[in-house]
Amino acid sequence: MTVPGTIPSPLLTVLARGGITGDKAADVICRLVLEGAALGELEDRIVTVAGAPRVIKMMPQIWLDRLNLAVERGAMQRMDTPRIVERLLLPPEVT
Repeated sequence: MTVPGTIPSPLLTVLARGGITGDKAADVICRLVLEGAALGELEDRIVTVAGAPRVIKMMPQIWLDRLNLAVERGAMQRMDTPRIVERLLLPPEVT
């Protein structure tokens, strides 16, 4: 588990490196947010913008942790994006 609100190192490395794998990881993140929003699974966070509190939506840290594990295990090279997203959205006891 990483510090809440941070991107795990292997995932960050893949995103920074770019290329096919980095593009796929970015696509997975985008799809996670879209599908998570449709499912009502994004978390509310309060941030301060121009001195005023504001509620924003964020993906759960567990999704980033799972995506990091997927990167470490080579899922970006072996699986297609929809399948990765499907696996990442499974409840914890199912994975």
